[in-house]
Amino acid sequence: MSSPAKKTWTVAELAAVCGARVVGDASRRVGSIAPLDQAGPEDVSFLADPKWEKHLAATRAGAVIVKNEVPGAAFAQIVAADPYLAYARVAGAIAEVLFPRPAAGVAPGAFVAGSAVLGEGCTVFPGASVGERARLGRNVVLHPGVAIGDDVVVGDDCTFFPNAVVYPRCRIGSRVRIHACTVIGNDGYGFAPTPDRKLVKIPQIGWAEIGDDVEIGPCCTIHRGALGPTRIGRGTKIDALVLVAHNVQVGEDVRLVGGAAIAGSSSVGDRAVIAGQVGVAGHLSIAADVVVAAQSGVAGNVDKPGIYWGTPIMPMGEAKRVIMTMPRLPEMRKELRDIAKRLDALEGKSDKQV
Repeated sequence: MSSPAKKTWTVAELAAVCGARVVGDASRRVGSIAPLDQAGPEDVSFLADPKWEKHLAATRAGAVIVKNEVPGAAFAQIVAADPYLAYARVAGAIAEVLFPRPAAGVAPGAFVAGSAVLGEGCTVFPGASVGERARLGRNVVLHPGVAIGDDVVVGDDCTFFPNAVVYPRCRIGSRVRIHACTVIGNDGYGFAPTPDRKLVKIPQIGWAEIGDDVEIGPCCTIHRGALGPTRIGRGTKIDALVLVAHNVQVGEDVRLVGGAAIAGSSSVGDRAVIAGQVGVAGHLSIAADVVVAAQSGVAGNVDKPGIYWGTPIMPMGEAKRVIMTMPRLPEMRKELRDIAKRLDALEGKSDKQV
């Protein structure tokens, strides 16, 4: 396969993409994006983290996205109020060339049920399948091995990467990206014990709903509801290896980071961040704008915005004091035992005097 044609942009064009202004040579052309310490004259770079400022003077980049003007710089400057956001938008423009949209059409080796409806511009790769009565919007891309179940509804401009699976009756919004090997709408983990301690499966007759502009990383699992929907709200971004159990309600613009797991029927408010390897117990409520730091355990409701950490979680300041105290616990235990012995001795001496 031939590589995509090389494209370049003027600094002015990239500044327009991110709503920034140019200081220096606006006509200079760049064709890729790279870190400050690796960029060459044909690259654009960015400075968003102060730790990288040490690389600025020596960078060979043709252009750099910065927050403040750099006097006497050899590179063209794209001055943006938020360099990281500007970098995201510039990278998006470059990615459209590096990862062009595949040609539309149903390839030989794909299966599309006769009752399925595909919108204009859909692409179905070999090995992908679309079930009965499924409805796909415009410009949906199904990579090899994708399985779209019966009665699934998918909005416009969605991409499903290899081996992603959407079980029957689930609903996917528009502009959704679901990465490889992720499963949407499989059965939730529900079993009823019998008197002799055997387990009887509880049929999971709900579904999963994924809102607009959601991105779900590889190898995630979003269970269908036992009754009614499991919901992922608009704009939420989910990292790899995340589990969202049945009937969980995730709000808008939430971030679920790698390895996090949310047990059944819990809810997560808008803009919350559930960091890596966090475990959330079932039937709990986490308020909007809460941040739960990595490897924490959430065992109760979190009603107020803030940053929490630990198992069980507590406000970050308190959690740090607890962690700092833990290495001293053996010493403190010894001191307490010594104090107890001295008190016993004093009390014995006092009894004799009486």
